[in-house]
Amino acid sequence: DARTYYAAGLISFKKYEEERNKKILKQKVDEAFMYTSLDKAFTYWTKCLEIDKMPDAKGKVKPKFDKELKQTMKENANDYINAGGYYFDLKDYKMAHKYFSAYANFPKTDALKDANIQADPNYKMIPFYASMAALNLEDPQMAIDALETAKSVDYEKYRVHYFLTEAYKKGANKEKYIEATKEAFAAFPDSIYFLANLVNHYITNKDYENAISFLKTGLSKKNDLNLMVALSE
Repeated sequence: DARTYYAAGLISFKKYEEERNKKILKQKVDEAFMYTSLDKAFTYWTKCLEIDKMPDAKGKVKPKFDKELKQTMKENANDYINAGGYYFDLKDYKMAHKYFSAYANFPKTDALKDANIQADPNYKMIPFYASMAALNLEDPQMAIDALETAKSVDYEKYRVHYFLTEAYKKGANKEKYIEATKEAFAAFPDSIYFLANLVNHYITNKDYENAISFLKTGLSKKNDLNLMVALSE
């Protein structure tokens, strides 16, 4: 019953509001409890909205909570950014990644896809922060997934490409590493770092044809001594 999930979410949301109000009044607040309560509310309400859209016994769809819940969730979604920042400062990168990733994925959810969250100036930064949190965890695939998501957003793109190539390199995925490095070099053709890695890779593997090809491309774009020094190291 949608009402069950609506009520459960409401209870958690009231707990969140109590702690948030303490924070506004500069009183002692349990931030971890506050953010956990908000996340529980969103989880219950997402399920409520899913059930609320199901046809009734007569085959008709008559949502009761759709408008109210979507508006409330939209108004409070930004606290997921604050939650991510809170846990990042505590070096709890797993929880930081959870909240940053949740916010980054809100536009893909039925509950918030119409909320135009992408219009928030902060939005494009969040996939990057999620990837930075993931990089601090001992989970290479999580880091790669987060960086691949961050790559599609126009924020700190050079650093994202850099960390992505390094992640594939550490994971010993040679094919993905070369693919990512080529993509990075295409995005940043003036980068000596990406060019040098490509040329060195091909030289190491005795693929001199590709090494010379990329070297010529790099020289045509950045014909200076710095390039030659970088490639000789």
